[in-house]
Amino acid sequence: MKIDFINDGSHDGPLLRLFSDQKDEIELLQSCLMKLSNSELNEVNISDLSISNSRIKLILRLCKTDEGIKISKDKKEFNVELSNESWLEMAEKLNPFVINQNGFTWLYESKSMFLLFTTDGYW
Repeated sequence: MKIDFINDGSHDGPLLRLFSDQKDEIELLQSCLMKLSNSELNEVNISDLSISNSRIKLILRLCKTDEGIKISKDKKEFNVELSNESWLEMAEKLNPFVINQNGFTWLYESKSMFLLFTTDGYW
C-alpha cells in the first residue's frame, strides 16, 4: 500500500492518499480499522505493517472524540486520532474494495485535511 501526502495542486487538498489494488492489503487495513473501532487496539502504525510501501509515517490512534489528522512540521508523519464510531465507519467504507471494486472513497474529511483510499491512485 502506498501512502502519500498531497499538500497542494488539488482542489481536494491537502490530502493524505492511501492506495492499493491488492485485496490482502485492503483486508489488513480494514482489519486494523475494525480493531480500533472495537477497542481491541489503541494505536496502529500503518508504516510498520508489511503492506506499507512509503516513507510517510502514518499512525492511527483511538481517542474518545474525533481529534482529526495531525501533521508533523516536516510533513512526513501523520497521526489520525478518531473515535470508535469513526473507525467503524471508515472500515465499512472499505467493504466494496474488499470484494474487488475499483475506484475511491473518502475515508475521512475535515476542514484541514482529507484521508482518501483509492485502488489506482486516482479520484
